[in-house]
Amino acid sequence: GKVVDGSGAALEGVSVKLRQGGTDVLETTTDGKGAWVLAGVARGTWMLAFAKDGYESKVVRVVVEKEMLRTEPIRITLTR
Repeated sequence: GKVVDGSGAALEGVSVKLRQGGTDVLETTTDGKGAWVLAGVARGTWMLAFAKDGYESKVVRVVVEKEMLRTEPIRITLTR
């Protein structure tokens, strides 16, 4: 996926947490291009939480219906 600000500029250092049932399962941070990857996600309903100091946090629901090698990128915009 990719995280950008309101102007479309890439955001580096955004915390990306994959959660299920209130528990953090996987975590990563965006790189200099705002990109992030989480591998080994099983089927189910997940919450993705995005946070960076100075920006409003965002949580999105993701449903993984089958085992996939690759999914469509998720683009998230964080605003101040």
